[in-house]
Amino acid sequence: MSGRRAASLLARAREFREEVRQRMQRRDGPLAGPAASLSDVRKVALILSAPRSGSSLLQSLLKTLPEVYSLSGECVPFYKLNGLASDADASDVLPASAGSRSQRLALGRDFLGDFSMPEDATSDPLWKERYLDDIALRLPLQWPQVPFSYSAVRKAAGDALAAHLAAAPRFCKEGFYLELLARLRQRYPAIDPYYYDIPARLVAARFPRLRIPAGPPNDTFLIEEPPFILLEPRRRAGAAALRSQTLLLKSTVNCYRLGLIRSLFPNAKVRVLYLTRHPLASINGLCDGWLHRGFFSRNMRARLRRGLAIAGYSDQHPWGKWWWNFDLPPGWEEFAASRLESVCAFQWMSANRQVQKVLRATALPALRIRFEDITGGLASRKKSLMSICRFLDLDFTDFRGPLLKTPPVVQATDPPGPRRWMRRKEALLPLLRDRGLQEISSATGYGEPGRFILQ
Repeated sequence: MSGRRAASLLARAREFREEVRQRMQRRDGPLAGPAASLSDVRKVALILSAPRSGSSLLQSLLKTLPEVYSLSGECVPFYKLNGLASDADASDVLPASAGSRSQRLALGRDFLGDFSMPEDATSDPLWKERYLDDIALRLPLQWPQVPFSYSAVRKAAGDALAAHLAAAPRFCKEGFYLELLARLRQRYPAIDPYYYDIPARLVAARFPRLRIPAGPPNDTFLIEEPPFILLEPRRRAGAAALRSQTLLLKSTVNCYRLGLIRSLFPNAKVRVLYLTRHPLASINGLCDGWLHRGFFSRNMRARLRRGLAIAGYSDQHPWGKWWWNFDLPPGWEEFAASRLESVCAFQWMSANRQVQKVLRATALPALRIRFEDITGGLASRKKSLMSICRFLDLDFTDFRGPLLKTPPVVQATDPPGPRRWMRRKEALLPLLRDRGLQEISSATGYGEPGRFILQ
C-alpha cells in the first residue's frame, strides 16, 4: 500500500467534511455550542471488551437512554481521520500523549460534531437538513476512495428521504438507506450496499443483480471499518449535555488506549463497563468476522514485506495476504503465520488481559457484565441492565419495553444462536489447553483450568 495514497484519501475526506461543516455552521451556528470542548465533558462510561464480545449490542441498548449521549459509532474512524492512528503503527497501543495539539483539537472537533442524544429529532423543523448533512459528513469515512460532490450527495439524500417518507408510515433507517444507496450508486457505482449493517436478504431484495462482495470495500485504505453504520436522526449534544449527562464510548481498541481517553477528557469521571463473553463463543465470532466481508481494519503492506500467512485465511483469499481484521495487539507478529483460530484466541486473550491490567493499575470504577446475561433472556437482561444503570446513575425505567424484549441485531455475521462455536469445535476445543487462555477464562468467570464451562 502506498502511504502517499492513504494520505491523499485522508486529506480528501477531511476536505469534504470541512466543506459540509462550514455549510452547517453558516446555517445552524457552532455544532456543539460556542464554548464547548472535550474538557467540558464531566462523565464518561467506557465499554471495554475483546472484539466480538457484544459491545455493539450493549452500546445500542444504552445509547437509547435519555441521560446518555454518544458517538454515532466507534472512536476508530476519528482516530484515523486525524492521524492519531494509521496502518503503519506498530500496534493498536496509543500513549496518553498521542497526537500533536492541532491533531487533538481536530479530533475534539470531530467528536463534538458527532455527539448526539436519543431524543426524537423530527420535531425540529430543520431535522431533515441536519440529517442530510450528517449523512454527507459520514460518507467519506465509509468510502474515502469516492470523490463525492456535496451537491450530488445532498440531492441524492434529499430525494431518497422524500421518497422514503412518502412510502413508509414512519422513518425506518434500513429502508431509508436502501433508497439512499440506490440513488447514490447511480453516480458512485463503487458504493456497495452489502458493506452496510443491513441484513443481506434486504439488500438482495432491493439489488437483485448485485453480487455479494468478497474482500474489503477498497484495496488501499479504510477509515471506518465495515459493516458501515446506519445513521438515524438524532439531536446533537450541546454544551449543557456535556456538563450534566453521560458520554458513552465504545471501541475495542480503547482497551489499548485508556490513557489517551483519560487525557482527552481531563475533567471527566471515567467509569468502565467491562464486558466479557465465553472464550469459545468470542473466538468463534472472531473467526467468522475474519472470513466475512466486513471487519477489515489494517492494510499490512506498510508493515510486512511478504504479507500475512494465516492458515485458513491468507491461503483462502487473495486479500488475506495483506488485510488484518479487528484489533492489532502488541506481539501480533508472532501470529502472522499461525492458524486463524490461534490468531483469534490471541486477540481475545490480549484484549481481556489488557483490560484487567489497566483496571488494576488505575483503580477506575468498573463493573463487569457478562454478554450471556444480556442475551440469555428477559429476566437476566433486566437484571444486568439494572445493575449497569445503578453503576452509572441512570434511570432503568427509561428503557423501552420492546427494546428489552427483543434486542436489536447489530454487526452480526450470522443470525444469533446458542453455541454457534460448536461448528468449529474440532479447531476450538484444543485452544482450551493454553495456559494463558485458561488464566483469562478463570479470571472472567468462565471456568477454572481444566474445567471450562462449555456454554
